[in-house]
Amino acid sequence: MLGEETRTRAGRKPKPTAAIVDSSSVKAMPVAGPRGCDGAKKIDGIKRHILVDTTGLLLAVHATPANVQDRAAFGDLLHKNRCATVRKVWADKSYTGTAPAEAAAKAGIDLDIVSGPKPTNGFVVQPRRWVVERTNGWINHHRRLARQYKTTLAAHEGFLMLSQIGLLLRRLDHGQLFDTP
Repeated sequence: MLGEETRTRAGRKPKPTAAIVDSSSVKAMPVAGPRGCDGAKKIDGIKRHILVDTTGLLLAVHATPANVQDRAAFGDLLHKNRCATVRKVWADKSYTGTAPAEAAAKAGIDLDIVSGPKPTNGFVVQPRRWVVERTNGWINHHRRLARQYKTTLAAHEGFLMLSQIGLLLRRLDHGQLFDTP
């Protein structure tokens, strides 16, 4: 598998044991399918929930209308996780509550809510959380994923997976380019 090969070349175990979860809201075009309004960010569209390993590689994705809360989609995201070796997940404060805790316990995962001190002067990087934010940045570099153009959420998830396959292939090819004499 591409992910295992990429992790091995990076000096890590082939299967991840820890992951980070986050969501991001994406504006939908007027013709797009299911949508909702994310009141916190004032975005009318969809929300993509992603689970990444500690290197930023995508493990699972779940797209919902934007009005679905993170804690409500967490169980479905864990169900879509392709990697059974994950035993620890870091999340932000939006994953607090009984529903995420029960979903994590059912999956045999230790859910750790990362919340650092309130920043007094500007932005403060949260431990472990920057990895998933970087992955969201990589995803937003793809024009098809910057907005919701598709009529189904499954199509959006599919294009998101394709974008990550391209990332994996570039990482593997980059290593080959510099290994040759």
